[in-house]
Amino acid sequence: MRVLEVDLSLKKTRYYELPTHYSHYLGGKGIATKLLLDLLPPKIDPFSPENLLIFATGPLNGIALSGGSRLTCHFKSPLTEGYGESQCGGYIAHEFKKAGLDILLIKGKSENPVYLLIENDEASIEDASNLWGRDAFETEDYLKKHGGEILAIGQAGENLVRFACINHRKGRQFGRGGAGAVMGSKMLKAIVVKGVRGNLPRPANPEKLKEFRRWLNESARKTHASMTKYGTPGIMSLTNEAKVLPTRYWEKGSFDEVEKINAEALSKYVVKSTACYACSVACGKIVRTENAELEGPEYETLYALGSLCENSNLEDLIKAAELCDRYAMDTITAGNVIAYWMAIGKAEFGDSRRIIELIEKITFRREEGDLLAEGVKRIAAKLRLKAKEPIHVKGLEPAGYHPTGLFGMALAYATSPRGACHMRSCAYRPNLVGA
Repeated sequence: MRVLEVDLSLKKTRYYELPTHYSHYLGGKGIATKLLLDLLPPKIDPFSPENLLIFATGPLNGIALSGGSRLTCHFKSPLTEGYGESQCGGYIAHEFKKAGLDILLIKGKSENPVYLLIENDEASIEDASNLWGRDAFETEDYLKKHGGEILAIGQAGENLVRFACINHRKGRQFGRGGAGAVMGSKMLKAIVVKGVRGNLPRPANPEKLKEFRRWLNESARKTHASMTKYGTPGIMSLTNEAKVLPTRYWEKGSFDEVEKINAEALSKYVVKSTACYACSVACGKIVRTENAELEGPEYETLYALGSLCENSNLEDLIKAAELCDRYAMDTITAGNVIAYWMAIGKAEFGDSRRIIELIEKITFRREEGDLLAEGVKRIAAKLRLKAKEPIHVKGLEPAGYHPTGLFGMALAYATSPRGACHMRSCAYRPNLVGA
């Protein structure tokens, strides 16, 4: 496997082949986890130059298959101070393969803002002083001049918000754990990757691959028809009916005004569908209001900025989601932090304008936003709160599935290596529908 190592402190880049013993580990995630274990110094501050960002492709990246588009990113999490990993769909993993790149390993810290430009066999560290202070959408628009695909952080990452994320195509994210804050701590504003189709992996049996692809696409369209129609918001009515939709900061399992923010309500703002590379499901939805346009909000965002805060103002929720995407911060943790702030009496449940205001304050660490940018575990420790315990595992706030009614998710939250994670088991699906 081909590795590009970038040392931002020394301003050096080098390509090398990964030692063969790493092939014993499963996929990009397994290899990146082993690299993190081998190379990360123990007990470091997640914001120190010694922290690593490791992006890794998997064996199906570069092959046109539904569901085969995700890139993994591994690091020490600023939010949990433990194992951090996150995945992103879209087109970035495919572009890695087009550039002949399997793994990107970033270490060190630049003295000034920079972005990384990767074009096939060439990698360079470029000045990004003019981009520092811009949001992720503006940064991506500026860097499109290079072509290829882009990863970028916004002001949340620059200001070391512990749950800042990394954006891709204005709607896909390395969302959980604070990878964007690690990028910000390294003064790395963006990564641009540009390759050519000639570098893509070639299947051993193209005809069998075509046959399998036809079967996979037909199966996916049948089993994921609701995802094609509504995207992930389609699950909201199901979780609400099952009384496992976290509401009023985990006090309840259903939201009385769910019909104001569910998939049907959101559908009137949808202007088109989008898909990750080669995916036949096309679950992404571009949403537009008078004040906002974004891909989403996804189910997790609707829960976190909606029911969890008892917010039924959909247009304000969409605006809040757009700001999170522009500033590049995880909507799940953002919603949990704001709902917790409401639960301890610092804000009113259902105040949609206050949610927007707090997102701004968190991003720029102004006033109470400086504390909220630390996540619920640190908020409670700082304020020495005992009457209202924060909800988290290892410092990571849970996704939108109440564990009191989904026992598989309770186990998943408790045992996931990165904290209260819904993606390491996806137990909510069999728990909800029995399959």
